Amino acid sequence: MDKLYFNRVIDLLDTPLSELEYVVFDLETTGINFLMGHKIIEIGAIKIKRQFKIAEKFLSFVNPNRDIPKEATEINGITYKDIKNAPEFNYIIYDFLDFSKNCILVAHNARHDVSFLKHEMGEYLLKFPEFIIIDTQRLFNNIYPQYTNSSLDLIIKTFKLKNYENGFTRHRAMYDATITAKAFIKMLNILQESQYTTLIELQEYMTHS
Repeated sequence: MDKLYFNRVIDLLDTPLSELEYVVFDLETTGINFLMGHKIIEIGAIKIKRQFKIAEKFLSFVNPNRDIPKEATEINGITYKDIKNAPEFNYIIYDFLDFSKNCILVAHNARHDVSFLKHEMGEYLLKFPEFIIIDTQRLFNNIYPQYTNSSLDLIIKTFKLKNYENGFTRHRAMYDATITAKAFIKMLNILQESQYTTLIELQEYMTHS
């Protein structure tokens, strides 16, 4: 682990959750498995600043330099026409990382999205930076162990969130990032009411509950 990153983590552990900054992000892709050549075609992110205030937004199509399968378009509505003039991944990733700098990364089923980012960065010999990462899927599982399903659709229903945000609906990166951010804030408030108020207490909760 990088020494500077290690020192930063130590400094953050006792920080109140409401004093941290987060970037909640979502990817849309041409398929679910990067090992089969599937690529990122959209990145959406929401920045949550101190006191859980939703702030800046980041959204970009990504040109995958390949066709978009019909099956993917049927899910997210993104076509080749949408992405043909978009920047390629090796350009847009720098903007996304700059947007996320010094923040905690948050995603629903974070392992999947982070794996896509790491794989595509690796194709350009780029190393994914050290981030503290929180998975809202896992967090939701811990808070609501009675549910066998922890999909984003269930979270939308559980927290009575809108099915239309920022001009987008489900399976678009900005909508899913926005909804995940709002659900994440609700979950953090639940934890604070249960006296889990700092980053280290959140990590211990997710590890042991």
